[in-house]
This record gives sequence, C-alpha cells and structure tokens, in this order.
Amino acid sequence: MVALPPPEEAPHAQGSVPVGGAVTFDAEQVVSCEADTADLVRAYATADSLTLIGASAGRTTLKLRLQAGDVFHLDLEVVNDPPAQRALAVGDQIALSLEGVREVAEGASCIQTTKSADGAQLFVLGLKPCLALVAFTMNDGTTRRSEVVVVDGTRLL
Repeated sequence: MVALPPPEEAPHAQGSVPVGGAVTFDAEQVVSCEADTADLVRAYATADSLTLIGASAGRTTLKLRLQAGDVFHLDLEVVNDPPAQRALAVGDQIALSLEGVREVAEGASCIQTTKSADGAQLFVLGLKPCLALVAFTMNDGTTRRSEVVVVDGTRLL
C-alpha cells in the first residue's frame, strides 16, 4: 500500500480594509469569490485586479478562484478605522454628513451629488470609475476635503 501525500492547501494571504473604504489587489482573471461571512465586504473584479469595499467590521476568509482554476485564500479583516478615501461602486450611493458645512464644491463628472431634503447629508452617486474630491467649506470658514473613489468591475460578492 502506498501512502498518498496530504492535499496541498491553497495559498493564504492577509489584508485589511476599513468600513466604507476600499483596497485593490493585483489579481488576474478572478472569476469567483466566496466568503465565510459574505456581508462584511463587497468584491469587484476586472481582468487584472480585485477591489474589496468594506461593508461592516469583522473577519472573514475569501476563497478566490482564478480562470485557470487556481484557488487562493485571503484572510481579511474589515476594521472600523476611518478610511482615507470613501469608496463606492458605479451605480452605488453613499451619504456624507453636512453637519457644520456651509458650502459644497465638487467638479468631477464621474460622480453626481444631491443634498437630502433636510440638508443634513450629501448623497454621492458613482457614475464611472474615478477618484473624485469633494470640498466642504465649514461654517467657521475652514475647508475639509473628502476623497471618493468609484470602482467598477464584475461584482463577485
């Protein structure tokens, strides 16, 4: 009787993404993505990258399958740290607080902004992939900026 070697475990990588933020990995031809806890993150694939947007805090392992059949695991932590950039996908919308804001300026054609009826929030709709800057003039005259990254790709998760 011949002993068979144990099956090889898929390679593991580790990463993190803030809630409301995004991280992009170089990853060619990702065709599927499964997660232990699917509601923590949204995944978008293009021909050469995988972008993850943090939805809620927690830990999960993503199982990524490439077109060639290879499988990789990504141990991911979604953290509550404030993101350097707010992230959304094309067609998605996020809300930014307008508390203490006197004026809003944005000039990017890749996003569309609308104030809520009560003026408390600014809704940002992603129209096409880009990095946009939204500037807020505060009531005290200071300026605050918020970077918004809009991602595109096939939604896998």
